[in-house]
Amino acid sequence: MDGDKPPFAKEIEDKVDEIKGNLKHVETQEKTKLPTQADIEAEKKESDKKDT
Repeated sequence: MDGDKPPFAKEIEDKVDEIKGNLKHVETQEKTKLPTQADIEAEKKESDKKDT
């Protein structure tokens, strides 16, 4: 199957392996919290008051 690959494929695979080896595990943190159902309802009531 390797015969089907272009000659530069091995170079690319080697580079990918090198990059993968340098990656670190990170933890993601939520920076923006989504509004609760109560927040949405309160804002909707406030918006309705302004429209009338």
